[in-house]
Amino acid sequence: MGKQPPPPAPNSPQTMRIEVAVLRKQFETLDIDKDGFITRQQFCTMCRDIKLPVTPQEKNVLFASGKASLLSVLDILRDRNDTTLVGDPEPQKKGRQEVNLKEVASRTDHGQNNQPKLIKVVSMDLKSIEERELEARKGLSLFGKIKQMLFPHKEEDRFEAIKTPFRLVRSAVYQDMTAPLAHYFISSGHNSYLTGNQMTSPSSTKPISDALLRGCRVIELDVWSGKTEPRVLHGHTMTKSVSFQKCVRAIKATAFKNSQYPVIITIENHCNTQNKKWMAKILNEELGDLIYRNTASKTWSQFPSPKALLKKILIRDKEVDVPDTKEMLEAETSQAPKTKSEMNQRAKRQQMWDQLKKEEAEGQATDPEELSSMISIVNVKFPVADASKKAVSSSLGESTMESMLQDQSRIIIHTQKHLLRTYPAGRRVDSSNYDPWMMWSVGTQIAALNWQGHGAPMWVNQGMFSDNGGIGYIKKPGWMLAGTPP
Repeated sequence: MGKQPPPPAPNSPQTMRIEVAVLRKQFETLDIDKDGFITRQQFCTMCRDIKLPVTPQEKNVLFASGKASLLSVLDILRDRNDTTLVGDPEPQKKGRQEVNLKEVASRTDHGQNNQPKLIKVVSMDLKSIEERELEARKGLSLFGKIKQMLFPHKEEDRFEAIKTPFRLVRSAVYQDMTAPLAHYFISSGHNSYLTGNQMTSPSSTKPISDALLRGCRVIELDVWSGKTEPRVLHGHTMTKSVSFQKCVRAIKATAFKNSQYPVIITIENHCNTQNKKWMAKILNEELGDLIYRNTASKTWSQFPSPKALLKKILIRDKEVDVPDTKEMLEAETSQAPKTKSEMNQRAKRQQMWDQLKKEEAEGQATDPEELSSMISIVNVKFPVADASKKAVSSSLGESTMESMLQDQSRIIIHTQKHLLRTYPAGRRVDSSNYDPWMMWSVGTQIAALNWQGHGAPMWVNQGMFSDNGGIGYIKKPGWMLAGTPP
């Protein structure tokens, strides 16, 4: 047998070997801000220290958006023919081939050494993420910020995101649950009582129970006046109704089976005064102390935290608030409107005030005290919420929200204090859904979806909320929670 040729030198031009552990340590040393990114100058220092030659073209790709992450550095090196990454768990490959999921599962630590348990595997094309970031201005693009939401933020966990192109979903609650309710994305349903399409399907308690058992935390009920009791149905359609009382019982039976964190019942209330009294009686008798009642809820400057609301049910409903509307109008009349937008807003509020006075005169606008005392999340029109000093909630349809996405900063700032709910467009009579990422990316907490449907939007929603113990609440990233977003 002939003599075998000696192996190439470790740092020969043909086979440059880079220790990932050394690269990571050097990167973290230079990452002074501890935000997971380094500057071009810091990168050049790192290359000089570890004797890593990098072409000007590679530098331009890495720093097109201002800074580079360790993930993008590793991606550049993986695609090079003259470099081998030692200790790199991801197989070195040219292009982006599929990874054998069974192989990944076989070498994943299932709960040992306090490692996160892999519940669901979500394949992500990391190369496309970096390419999207190249389109950004200085700093992170919106897509880059969403990437931060997908991967761990803690310093000790950051490398876990680099070691695998999959997201590890944690089976236990690990996020801070003591921040105001507005600081969380909440798993949410739309027309939760419908069994099928939006026009002709029967209403039932089963989809309500199914959604709660699958992690939904916001249940929507459209309540209409009945002859002897309130009924739940999709108004002005051919959908068959179901008893409001039966819906409330179903919520009570399944609300806290899989999660102890609060459930929100959002009510689209079309009832007259008598039916509202019946609603109050049913809620009291069926839910009792489970209902969160707080007289301060009408004036609080921020919502309580999910942790403070454990095993509580919150009622979200519009409340006839004549004094506030009148106060705003009286304050405005002291000075002339400066813009066309201000004129339009004033006209809308005047119209609202006139309508309230008319309904009050007809005896239809009065909420029984019993029902009013149960409403802890007050729902108002978006312009009113935007100007409110109190923490309130509002709803926007899918089409309206799409038109407002150009003003992303406004919505992100608005949702730092107030709750915002979005719901599918009326054209979705087949109970299809919009992409919830569109709503989450600007801070919308309650992206309501049709849970009786299937398809990518529901899969995305299930993947999103399977994290953090599957409790139905995910903390927003820090950049969404304070100040003006970049």
